[in-house]
Amino acid sequence: MIFKRAILVCLLLLPGGALSAQPQRSALFFVQKGEASFAAGEYRTAAAHFRDALQKNSGFLPAHLGAARSYYSLGDLRRARVHFLRALELEKDNKAAMTGLALVQIDLGDFPSARELLDRVRELAAGDAYNNYALGVFHRRLNHLELAEGYLRKALRVRPAYAPALVELARVLADQDRMAEAEASLERARRVQPVYPGIYVARGNLRFVRPLPPVTRKTVAFACAGPTKAIRRLIALRRKTKT
Repeated sequence: MIFKRAILVCLLLLPGGALSAQPQRSALFFVQKGEASFAAGEYRTAAAHFRDALQKNSGFLPAHLGAARSYYSLGDLRRARVHFLRALELEKDNKAAMTGLALVQIDLGDFPSARELLDRVRELAAGDAYNNYALGVFHRRLNHLELAEGYLRKALRVRPAYAPALVELARVLADQDRMAEAEASLERARRVQPVYPGIYVARGNLRFVRPLPPVTRKTVAFACAGPTKAIRRLIALRRKTKT
């Protein structure tokens, strides 16, 4: 009896035996890894995980969508477009793929194609948050600021913690010189998704376009007067500020 058990254990430990076999990592496993990396703002790592998923299953729709979103976030519009189109081949009325492709087309300057895609999604689901966000992006690029704000607020009514919509809303508000509201929208985005890189890019842009404070304007004026004179005046201004 002991001898038979020993033989059974040896067979299980042999290559191909039940105990020696490594667990197979499925396409779904890599998609889940990719989604976790994407949520953490690690877009390059996310794209690698989605590629691994597609090596397991080249026709896995969630992997194509994840890869497309990752490449779009990295600014690789060509690869993003390829994966969104492949997703639409797999499911022709996929709302996320149509909306994502529309965002790519907006960045490429193809507004008619983008509008056609966004209208198709509206016919399928008028209240889709992602689509309303994309419509906000579309109208801001065309300087239709009131329309852009309306669509972004619609998106946020459905998904109040959607950081990209909060950041885009901040840009729209800043374009209307509503800087306090823009900063508040960015702060809200930071609280709900602190790792989203777009928050910090937008915040830097807002500070860059904000009107210069009086002291800074004087600094620029002094600099234009010549380096030596400028330094002397800046020292005098600093002393006056301290007193």
